[in-house]
Amino acid sequence: MADVFLGKDFEAKTFPYMQAVDFAATSYSGMPWGQAIVDESWESQAIGSGDTGTMNLDIQVPNNYVALLRTFYLGATDPSNINWNSAVLGLAYQKPGGPYKRNITDLPESQYLWWDLIPGGANEIRDRFASLINYKKWAIGVAGPYTTSSYSNYSVDTPTNVPLWLPPGEATLKDRALIVYLENDTAGSSQNFFRLNIVFDLYTIEQAQTVGVMSSPRVFS
Repeated sequence: MADVFLGKDFEAKTFPYMQAVDFAATSYSGMPWGQAIVDESWESQAIGSGDTGTMNLDIQVPNNYVALLRTFYLGATDPSNINWNSAVLGLAYQKPGGPYKRNITDLPESQYLWWDLIPGGANEIRDRFASLINYKKWAIGVAGPYTTSSYSNYSVDTPTNVPLWLPPGEATLKDRALIVYLENDTAGSSQNFFRLNIVFDLYTIEQAQTVGVMSSPRVFS
């Protein structure tokens, strides 16, 4: 028995907003300096009989801005079954108010803040060429006060409730800002096609320390 491992490293691409807005306006409106976007697709490995599968996605965001998670999308499609189920998302950040008390490179993954990724049911859809495929997506989850047949004691959370605060000027911060783990324990699983789209709002250090941003309920609810 072996664990088939697939690791992917993605670097968010930075897009500044083009409109000319002075700092005073952005500080009171909470308008970010720009955004960083990850938009990637790939094919997972096949899982043989008696084996398990692990997928690890490492996301790097710009290390000279405060990055706040705005949207998160992870989905898979396949003509047959999608057996990737257990999944978690880990963030290296601390609540607003100051930089890390120690170098972020010394922060082990075990001390990241982890959220469950809740898999939605695999739905069958047809594309315009009448090909029948299975579709599954994952949403960020938090412990819920109720149990449903789909999510079992977890409820879906909005990504804007999960802020990502990175220390400025941390040149050694590489692919460990945001981590996604997916597990597959079903033998004989076929290859699946994945799509990942994540958007971060980026604030300059000056912006991030202003009342307009720090007190925003959208940012730190």
